[in-house]
Amino acid sequence: MSMRIIGILCALCTCFSGVASAITVTFSLDTTMLVEDLADQPFSLEFYLLNGDLLAANQTGGPRTNPSNIVTISNFTYGGGFGFDPATDPAFLVFGGASGDIRSSVTLKANHLDNYFSQGFQPGSRLGFTIDFTHNVAVSDIHDIFHFGILDSEYANIPTFFGEIFYSILEINFDSDDPTVTISRTDSSLPTSAGQFLDLPFPDVEYVEETVVPEPGTFGVAAAAFLLLAFRKRIRTMRLKTLPVTSVFALMLLASFGSAGLMAAPAKQSPEYFTGKYQGRDVTFQVINGLAIVGGDMVIGEATIEETPDGVRTAFLTVPETPGSTQSTKRSSEKHANSVTIPTRLWPKVGGVVTVPYITTKGSATMTTAINDFNNQFAGKFRWVPRTNQRAYVDINLDGQSSNSCYATLGYTGGRSILQGVNGGCAVFAMLHEMAHVLGLAHEQARADRSRYIAVDFSNIAAASRNAYEQDFANNMDLGLYDYGSLMHYAPRGFGRNENPDMESIPVGIPFGDPPIFSAGDLDALDRLYFSAPTAVTVTSLPAGLPIIVDGMTYLAPRTFNWALNSTHTLNVPSGIQTIDGSNYLFGRWNSDLNGDLNPNRTITVTPGSGTLGSPSSAPRFTVYAVNYVKLAEYQAVPVLNNFISDVSNAGSVSPNPAPVSYPGLPGLYYIDRQLVTLTATPAAGRSFYRFEAPNTPVQTFGPAKNPITLPSDVISPSFFANFTSQPEVLLTTNILDNNASGIRVIYDNSDSKSLPAAWSAPYDSGWNSGTTHTVVVNSPVSPGNDPATRYVFARWTDNVTSLSRSVTVPNSGRLTLGANYNTFYKVTANVNTACGGRVTTSPSLPRDQFVASGTQLRFTAIPTSPFVFASWSGNVSSTANPLTLVETAEVIATANFNVINAPLAVTSLTPSSLPAGSPGQTITVSGTGFTPATAFFLGDFALDVTYVNSNTLTVEVFASDLTAPGPQTTIVENTQGNCSVFAFGPSLLVTP
Repeated sequence: MSMRIIGILCALCTCFSGVASAITVTFSLDTTMLVEDLADQPFSLEFYLLNGDLLAANQTGGPRTNPSNIVTISNFTYGGGFGFDPATDPAFLVFGGASGDIRSSVTLKANHLDNYFSQGFQPGSRLGFTIDFTHNVAVSDIHDIFHFGILDSEYANIPTFFGEIFYSILEINFDSDDPTVTISRTDSSLPTSAGQFLDLPFPDVEYVEETVVPEPGTFGVAAAAFLLLAFRKRIRTMRLKTLPVTSVFALMLLASFGSAGLMAAPAKQSPEYFTGKYQGRDVTFQVINGLAIVGGDMVIGEATIEETPDGVRTAFLTVPETPGSTQSTKRSSEKHANSVTIPTRLWPKVGGVVTVPYITTKGSATMTTAINDFNNQFAGKFRWVPRTNQRAYVDINLDGQSSNSCYATLGYTGGRSILQGVNGGCAVFAMLHEMAHVLGLAHEQARADRSRYIAVDFSNIAAASRNAYEQDFANNMDLGLYDYGSLMHYAPRGFGRNENPDMESIPVGIPFGDPPIFSAGDLDALDRLYFSAPTAVTVTSLPAGLPIIVDGMTYLAPRTFNWALNSTHTLNVPSGIQTIDGSNYLFGRWNSDLNGDLNPNRTITVTPGSGTLGSPSSAPRFTVYAVNYVKLAEYQAVPVLNNFISDVSNAGSVSPNPAPVSYPGLPGLYYIDRQLVTLTATPAAGRSFYRFEAPNTPVQTFGPAKNPITLPSDVISPSFFANFTSQPEVLLTTNILDNNASGIRVIYDNSDSKSLPAAWSAPYDSGWNSGTTHTVVVNSPVSPGNDPATRYVFARWTDNVTSLSRSVTVPNSGRLTLGANYNTFYKVTANVNTACGGRVTTSPSLPRDQFVASGTQLRFTAIPTSPFVFASWSGNVSSTANPLTLVETAEVIATANFNVINAPLAVTSLTPSSLPAGSPGQTITVSGTGFTPATAFFLGDFALDVTYVNSNTLTVEVFASDLTAPGPQTTIVENTQGNCSVFAFGPSLLVTP
């Protein structure tokens, strides 16, 4: 017999229950509306089975009895539509006890906490299928629950009247021998994540039952549904992380690509900066056009900004879920360059070629050239093609409305990715850089081993910009040797507060960050990421074309060799200076020099790969060896001018420290490129120093009248002048010298401006003759360079004038010196690791802009919300004291960490740290802090069985089905009380092939 199940009206559900030993349900839904919207927005079917006993056990630490319910969905019909092929479907995602294909049948077994299946389909006039399910009842108070919904192109459920986060069209609650079945129509008043308003009717659902007629249940929402909603919040939090973060308002220079590498360019619109967590790390990101951007140009998700009545602005970061793929076990994900390594964040292949569909919202000739260059260089392997109706694509928009930056989505998202920037501001090589981000390559300087090769001067980088130099995200891996020549490497300057390098090679002077094309290492990385590890070994040089000596023979780099595994070879270079393209070079280091001994003569062994993903034991572990040369910068004696006239003998002199050196066979004197040199100008009797002048360099932006001044050698050479004057002079200085980067400027005579310290004297400055009076105005407040968290506020002039604007009179002789004194303020941010766990108060209360005068004593008090307790402070402070008292001398980011016990939730290690794919019955020991008997452990997107040992140790049971995709798998621990959770990322578990 059969009985139709009545669906949900408004927010209520009508449920009927029945008694049966074996139950079959038929499902049918009119999908005509989806057919109408298919061209722009494809859809997916989503099935999910929750194991209630395991959820209860994770929450209470109780027994893990498993009812072993099984749900099978079969007899799919589409009314003229069809299911997509999993091999090429970006929506295909299977984990836990799920398996199958909607072109035949799908099975969900409740042998994991989460058992999930999704697959794309082309709708027809009507969707139909049959559901067969057992109905064992859990011994706990939380029951198994089956969910069916339809996903839009953004992998979010189409809204219905039932559910808060997982909107359900059909749900089965295994709450008794009479399972409760709930159905709903879609809620056409709510848009989908893709912006559609869909009005699908109630589905037709019938029991097929031979022995017992179902009996009607009660009208209303089943109580167990509320348990599911709370759990759904938790699962969605893990799969689609929405984290509150706190705003940093500032004017700053955005990083963008120019014609000579990664340069600093002023933003058209001042970005906001927020702090939060991404893949377990504290990150600072900027928000542009609703996108969260880290590292200067990598989009990690979307950000929604909200503002409270008192002006506190908060951003909610939404990180895309990782789409599934049946090719995940075949995709390499380790790398020579730094790359993403979640296998399902790689673009699928079409006919063996990695294909990236794109649309052009606004393009440029540069974009067209970059796409053509990319397709030509990677013919047969990678291809960018105009989009037709593909679900996943890249939206290229070079309208330049938000900034002068170029930025792109990192890795494959399964939906809309972006590549944005300013028309004309993204050079061809910058576009290629962003295209590589889309494919999954991250920044070379973010590698875990970068400190062997690169020194980062964090004192020259504001906290808000440091994410550009932070090392690997949780799911990134490094494979191969460091590549200074990578197109994915930032230049020495980009985010610094001044013209000094914010990143320097070890040793100093190796060129990096401005290559016009992909390096051999980049090609090696993309091969390993998408195809297979190369078997031939390439020996190259930076710059390319210099001589190398391999096994005693001299070649011009690059050179490729087919060497046997485990064979031994020698690498060397000729002695002395090497010259190419008019520049001179010294030997720097080989990239295989892991200890930094800088020995040019090296012996290498062609070691087999480690057997991990991207490094098979059948191919060499390293296939690109590079010798990196140090560039020399010629020094020419600084020309001296007196009143625009060359007058070395009578005007003054300039002495450099350290002194330049000579090299055998080279005429002239040299510094190492980018070496810091201090110049001191000494005026002759009756003369005054006026300024240093360096055309086309940043020195004129940052206080050219500063004396002495310390600058990199490539700024000094070759066009650099010292100007002296014998005429009366006005010199305006400031107490904020800030290593040439105060950003304090003065507008004079309502016309032009100079950076302080600055001087005026005739004839350099027309009209500034003795006895003339002029108006000067300094700016306030001001932030230095790329540092939005530091602010200088004008206080008074050295003669006690307190107005920004004032007059000055040129003296009859000599120099008039006046100083503009500023007070320093720093941004103070108080965060919490989870908003529901507690809050933070400060004394004194923070002003609306959160800037506090340097030297202020601050008191932070963490106030937990029961049952949570305070555990520790993090951010750029580290303490367990509560309240926390400190004297502010720099930017402060204080994050209060709450937990259910008074120790921060953290994972320090996994033992073992790697497991073979498909290996059964494995146990992992998780070491860390803040664990409880109810701590949950997630591997990737689903929870595993946990045994509590003590607050510092857990053991986790891992099954073969948990280890299906080789590569690093994200680990997360979570403590939950009620609807509030805290979580922490741990080291990735490496799954080997």
